[in-house]
Amino acid sequence: MEQTIYFDKTKLDGFLEKIDLAKQANPIIFSEYLKKFFLDEYSDFVREIKDVAQANPPIIHIKHTKKISFDTASAYVGYIQEPEQIKALICHMYATIGVMNTFPILYKEETKHLIRAVVPRPDSQFEYSSQSPFVDLAWHVDAAYRPIMRKEQLSPMPDYLVFGIVHPGKDNIPITYAILEDVLNQLDEDEILVGLSPEFSVTNPYSLKETTVSQNIPLLYKNNDGRFYSRITLRGVAGQTPKSVDFCKKISHILGQDQMEKTVFVESGDIVILNNKITMHKRKKFSPSWDGKDRYFLRMYSVKDINQGILPDTSKPWEWY
Repeated sequence: MEQTIYFDKTKLDGFLEKIDLAKQANPIIFSEYLKKFFLDEYSDFVREIKDVAQANPPIIHIKHTKKISFDTASAYVGYIQEPEQIKALICHMYATIGVMNTFPILYKEETKHLIRAVVPRPDSQFEYSSQSPFVDLAWHVDAAYRPIMRKEQLSPMPDYLVFGIVHPGKDNIPITYAILEDVLNQLDEDEILVGLSPEFSVTNPYSLKETTVSQNIPLLYKNNDGRFYSRITLRGVAGQTPKSVDFCKKISHILGQDQMEKTVFVESGDIVILNNKITMHKRKKFSPSWDGKDRYFLRMYSVKDINQGILPDTSKPWEWY
């Protein structure tokens, strides 16, 4: 189910000196600016990624035609410290978001950084987050406590997780994901109806400062086009009725099967786009070397409809509440 696209960054390298990363202050305009460059210089790549995205695959893997590396240390402080050293990767991520006709966003109460450094932090022993290498991260979708499709009290969950790979790490721990369709194939109609019923509660990640519990919500959503989407997450989800409790147990059993796991091994410079509403992902704990070359990903959220956000500041449509 992984869709692979190959990319030659030679033209992008030649364009980088013209790009001022300070323009990220308006990430939507910055993404559109890079999208235009790609439309002019990478028409075949743009056509291919648009065709692939139109098919709505669970995951898209953009690989380089030539092996590359970045002369920067893993950002153990938890945020990007040397953006100029990874400028090509940052620009490629923004351009990809643009050519997919999506928009970069952040959730205001969660972070002030639009690009998250997914990197081990030595002070994260007691955290349950992507920056803690000390814990296994169970199957989840990002922002599962948010509405699946439409804004309500909160802005909806992101459509895509866009990862840019700085260092894969010495152990090259893969991106591990499961596909919603494979889960649904093991449920009968009555069980799916339970998943579509507002009989669950979902708590936001423990890495956030304030606890938010979304009550009386479904775990599944069926769109007008007949496609299913989900907020299936194994941690922080509770059934509120006997049937919904049984549903959670069934989902946990299904996702515990080895054949449900799909993996993507990555290299420096790769971009991996995870379709957040039709996949779940997880990560095993690991032991960093703390030598500057540990697993270091960049992660951005993107959405198909920028107008669905609840805005703390209307002049910044990329900052959602």
